[in-house]
Parts: sequence; structure tokens; C-alpha cells
Amino acid sequence: KHIQNNIKNRPVVLEGLPFQGIWYASGKNTYLASIINDAGGQYIWNSLEQDINQLNLEKVYSRQNEANVWINPGTAKSLKEILQIDERLSHFKPFENNQVYNNNARINAHGNDYYESGIMHPQIVLKDLAMILHPELFDTKEFFYYEKLK
Repeated sequence: KHIQNNIKNRPVVLEGLPFQGIWYASGKNTYLASIINDAGGQYIWNSLEQDINQLNLEKVYSRQNEANVWINPGTAKSLKEILQIDERLSHFKPFENNQVYNNNARINAHGNDYYESGIMHPQIVLKDLAMILHPELFDTKEFFYYEKLK
């Protein structure tokens, strides 16, 4: 089935985590924005023209309340690790609603398998994101690359 034919709402997706005070955000013409769209979501930074954008936390904070889901928060393996970066992130709507997911379910001795094999298997990344955004459309809740942070 084509996911876009089966959805009624498109959850807003926030991505990333600040690094040394800067939030790096992909623009609207990137792989990330496209795969979020294909998975049935809407990327919060779809208005950004550049492929890589440097945002301050205040800019992100001003829009975070629009987001339903937060993905790819750096290397964080838990919600606690996110708070160690900046405690203000606990006030983000997806954090408060326990809707934070990271692509680090498959860490091995060589690194993060998402970055090693995900590019070769975009259909698996797409399925994971679609299950995050539209769990009602799937019988299984088992992700391949992603995990819900606790």
C-alpha cells in the first residue's frame, strides 16, 4: 500500500539536537525532508531553502510546540541524555508527550548501522518513520533502525 493514500493527518516532525549551542536543521530539499513527507509527516523546517541551516535554540523553541514527534536527537540513548544537553528541552511538546525517537537501535562495534546501511535500505527507514508517524496502519510495532527513547 502507498502510505500517503491511507493517512488523514500529517504529524509535524522535529529533528535534531543542539550541538555547541547550534541546532543544525536540514532544509526542504533534503533526503530527510523527503522521507518524512513520504512517511506521511510534515517536516517542521519545510520552509528552509538551504540544505544545512544553523538555528539558535530560541528559534527552535519558538516552533517546537507545533511538533508532534521528535526524531534523531543526536546520539541520545535516553530522555535523560537529552536533558544533559539542555534541560529546557524537557519543555518541548514531543518530549512532554513521550514522542521522541532515535535511529540508534542498531549500534555495533563499528558504529551506528542506520548510517552504515540505512542509505542502502531507504524502504526500511521509510517503514520505521511511517510506523512512528502512523502506528495505526501497521500490525507490527517493531522498528529496525529506530527506538522510542525512555
